[in-house]
Amino acid sequence: MWERRYDLIKPNRTKSNVRMYSQADMEKLQDVVLLYDKGVKISQIAGMCAAERASMLRELGASDDVLELRKDCFTASILEFNEEKLTTLLDNYEKRHGFLKTLTHYVWPFLENSPLLYVSGAFNLAHENFVNQVVKRKIMAHIDQIPWCDCGEKGKVMIYLPPGENKDHYTSGIEYICRSQGYRTLNMGMNIGVDELEAISRRLCPDVIVTMLDTDFTRMAVGTYLRKVRDIFPQAKMVVCGHQVASYDEDIPQITLIPRPADVINHFSD
Repeated sequence: MWERRYDLIKPNRTKSNVRMYSQADMEKLQDVVLLYDKGVKISQIAGMCAAERASMLRELGASDDVLELRKDCFTASILEFNEEKLTTLLDNYEKRHGFLKTLTHYVWPFLENSPLLYVSGAFNLAHENFVNQVVKRKIMAHIDQIPWCDCGEKGKVMIYLPPGENKDHYTSGIEYICRSQGYRTLNMGMNIGVDELEAISRRLCPDVIVTMLDTDFTRMAVGTYLRKVRDIFPQAKMVVCGHQVASYDEDIPQITLIPRPADVINHFSD
């Protein structure tokens, strides 16, 4: 109807007259639907150029408090690899709700549901890496704003990801909350195996160790792995998050299992 009445879009057609929408068509239509759902008349939208649509969406993104609109815009910015749009959305949400809520109520829930986009064929590893890097960079900027002299009142927290885990935007967020709450942090990054942990233990004695077991952990049984790490750092408490510990119900001394990274934020906040 929009195609016929307003000449809004002109998709290519197959020989059998089936419409074939390009990526550019889909991006335009998503912007159109976002504006239409917010009450802008379709006749007005049809008369806008791409720059005018983008400008109005930025205005809505800055003033609107409806999360669903932001999720749609967030998805569109990732599919387009549009860092400016993505960063603007994050900044606007942060101004209204704060940095931590932006992570735990907006960014992380979206990423937790990203497998649905993978299934649809719209999302691939490049999209995931793109958003991960943008989010991680913002987290690191916030970490750098915390004066180092204010850290360490509550002890040392070592954070790492074992081999096979690459979601360091979660561990970076956990590093931020630990520092902001008065812990001295050491983020060892990704691909830290048992050998590396044993080498670290010869030089460091952390009070708390935080790690994540989210993807299929095939190197050894989860319980066996957790006990091994505990034995390497016998004096430290452990906090472990991720899907792999969600269904693990064995109680291991000194180890706290928290499935969702957002709840780890709450754990250290409390």
